[in-house]
Amino acid sequence: MVNKKVTCYSVNIPESMDFVQLLLDNEESSLKPFVLDQYRTIELKYTQIQKNGSIVGLFVTTSRKNIPPAHKPGNGDDYTALPLDDGQGLAYPNVFLYDPQFKVLYLETNRMGVSPSKICAYFEARAIRDSIPTFWIEISPLLKKEAYERVENMVRIKYVNLKLAKPTGLLRNNLSKGSLRGLASISDQLNADKYMQCSFTADKVKSLKKGEILNIIDSFGRIHSEATELGREKGNKLIIKGNILDEDGAEIEDVVDFLLNKIDFRFSIEEPIIASNLQFMDRKNGINTVYMKLYKEVSTVVDSIQRLRKE
Repeated sequence: MVNKKVTCYSVNIPESMDFVQLLLDNEESSLKPFVLDQYRTIELKYTQIQKNGSIVGLFVTTSRKNIPPAHKPGNGDDYTALPLDDGQGLAYPNVFLYDPQFKVLYLETNRMGVSPSKICAYFEARAIRDSIPTFWIEISPLLKKEAYERVENMVRIKYVNLKLAKPTGLLRNNLSKGSLRGLASISDQLNADKYMQCSFTADKVKSLKKGEILNIIDSFGRIHSEATELGREKGNKLIIKGNILDEDGAEIEDVVDFLLNKIDFRFSIEEPIIASNLQFMDRKNGINTVYMKLYKEVSTVVDSIQRLRKE
């Protein structure tokens, strides 16, 4: 048995668009594979609506780079290239489940398959192909409920500190809107290649706005996820300080570090030594198990986020 990790992300696109339709409108419209680079393509396969209204399918990454040679141990230097036809490569599937009720994407995560930033690039390329000029998409990791609840319970948010290592590019790719949008151009103009750090502080009476703090959390989550993909996550931090009420009603300080754990879980499947298919049904059953396991926690987190956006 092999364990497959599933991570939860919130999906945000223009209100005039339906992400469900974007997921379903793939093979039927004869889409060409999205060319990620000269060695990798991404396809959206086997998408279907389930009885509970969720959408399941596969993102399939086909890679034609870093393919090791075949070798028979004890045969000296007899190393040979794998016999791949022109255009063929190794296929890496990522099963996904999208819950339209909460706008949450459950995604099988692994090193060789798609990542949130690559999924964004895929849909942005489709929008260009379909001449949709105002399209944007943000996929942000959902943190465990304790992080949001602690911010929600703050009667006053006094201080936010954000630090990003090697921000050029990361900011530009991940801030299409929201509270930190202007930092991308500032980082470019200043040539902030090493790191960027900024702080937001309220006076002794007022509180920083919780709704805007949530936008900062989402932006930081997207940036940190892409930095992790690139091996550049070291040095990133988001610290929020505020006051909560103790049992006697007195204000005491609480500090939240937003490198807290994302919501994730694992499922297991039997994986053949040499695969001849993508095991879609096994992956589908596995991610549905994860969906049921995490449903209550995701629901609680989404409720907290909605309340924070109103404050």
